Amino acid sequence: MKEFLNKYMGKNRHLKLQSEDQLSKTFSSAIEIADKCFGNRAFKLGTALNVAVFDSVMVGIAKRLSKGSIQQFSNLKERYESLLNNPKFIKATKSGTSSEESVRDRLQLATEAFANVE
Repeated sequence: MKEFLNKYMGKNRHLKLQSEDQLSKTFSSAIEIADKCFGNRAFKLGTALNVAVFDSVMVGIAKRLSKGSIQQFSNLKERYESLLNNPKFIKATKSGTSSEESVRDRLQLATEAFANVE
């Protein structure tokens, strides 16, 4: 994860790939959608916030939002619940969460889960 973030930040150091405004709007929109759809259950596998769930779900929502606004919040919520019950996703968010394989798996699973939400 550290290497991934360092590479990204190196490429976007002077905000040439994505502007501060773009990053801020994307984050704000994704967090607003998560709050609206998932409420206090957002980013949790149990009772506590799970950072690995947070990073993957936020990336999945942000990538989906890059295609346009989300209209079917009930569908997004269903996909979220399904994701949280996916054994491969659970494995990638519970142990070894900083390994390249875990990061890749959970980002892919979350992105795929939300990709076709209308």
